[in-house]
Amino acid sequence: MSEVIYLVALHSIGITQKKLHIVFEKNQHYKNVFENLSSEVLKNFGFQDKQIENILERKKELSLERIKKKIQQRDVKIITIHDEKYPDSLREISNPPYIFYLRWNIDNTPKISVVWSRKMTSYWDILI
Repeated sequence: MSEVIYLVALHSIGITQKKLHIVFEKNQHYKNVFENLSSEVLKNFGFQDKQIENILERKKELSLERIKKKIQQRDVKIITIHDEKYPDSLREISNPPYIFYLRWNIDNTPKISVVWSRKMTSYWDILI
């Protein structure tokens, strides 16, 4: 979990899934980004002044040890879009999560789903 704890920390202080894609588009040096996080760095990635202020304030209050402890206590696995275990079906959506937290195993076998309307339409009336 060495490097990935810094990614979890970045996510927990307010860097959204969408912004994680932008920040780590060219590299996955999570520790380096976390340790060198500053107003200038965040501005370069398109954050607004209020967001920057909130993120840097949360970083001051953050405890990496507390995050590690919670992850271990809850038996959570951390998966990023760069991991081999990342679900293939998630890679195909328009805005896939950069990071997600698992408490179970991933099954990458093909799936089928049924989408059902909450309100019957005239189309449905024709079918029954």
